[in-house]
Amino acid sequence: MSTITISHEELFKLLNMMKPFVKTYSKKKAMGIMLEVSFEKGTLFLSIPNCNMNSIGETTGTGKFSMQFLYFYEIIKSTKDKMVTIITAVNQITVGQTSFRVMTSSKNL
Repeated sequence: MSTITISHEELFKLLNMMKPFVKTYSKKKAMGIMLEVSFEKGTLFLSIPNCNMNSIGETTGTGKFSMQFLYFYEIIKSTKDKMVTIITAVNQITVGQTSFRVMTSSKNL
């Protein structure tokens, strides 16, 4: 299990900067755009086609997962906590109290 904790404001700001790259696609294709999230040594990396972002956060271990960008965007948008903790486990992540299945890769599972 690996975790990253980052401020909701910072994470949502990064996702909002990435969103215009997703909106260049048709609605159908935009729904399928995958976001790759990885973190290690206090750094969060976010990646979609033609756009890469990073930020600082508190991490334990190294984690990586992929999921649809717009789905992750809506989850973070609806989160009310000032700090967001993302926990990765085998093919599952937890954001706050919400857990769901994703494709994961973690060295410390």
